[in-house]
Amino acid sequence: MPLVTKRKMMETQTPSRYIILDTCIFQHFADKALGLAAINALSEPIQAGYGISISDFSFFELLDGASLEKEAERINSVGKTRRFWVKKQVLVTAAHLGCLYTKDGIPDKQIGAGDKIIGATALLTNSIIYTTNGRDFPRPFFIELASVPLWYKKNDQDVCVMSYYLEPNTPYIVEKYNERNTT
Repeated sequence: MPLVTKRKMMETQTPSRYIILDTCIFQHFADKALGLAAINALSEPIQAGYGISISDFSFFELLDGASLEKEAERINSVGKTRRFWVKKQVLVTAAHLGCLYTKDGIPDKQIGAGDKIIGATALLTNSIIYTTNGRDFPRPFFIELASVPLWYKKNDQDVCVMSYYLEPNTPYIVEKYNERNTT
């Protein structure tokens, strides 16, 4: 099948699953070398048919405090990326995750509200999270599917930033949620 026809088919098909880009990934796009490394790390999942998405909380974080010029750049960088809205169900699920983290010994202040919202969005949409801040999505609540080194040059030095594909550990989360409701 010619590449153009195959590409056209991929553009018209709805992805069966999405990868939610954490805010930090969009921030990395501002650095051309690091951004290119992140884009390259996303190429294989995109070719496999995964869609790229963003939580509306990340959209807020990208715009918060930005100058008009930066705001326009950041809105443009999000482009036509699938946005997952922060609805009541997402907020309730994020709050539940926070309670479960605390019960599991993760200090309440260790994981920010935005990361809980992004984690809840991934859980509710059966999505994968792509981040360079793996600690924001604690194990065993999230399963590391892959870690990908992002190599790039900065001031003529080789630099490596680790990136992670993380999936909500739904059975574990459900088990912990059910335990919470019985104690």
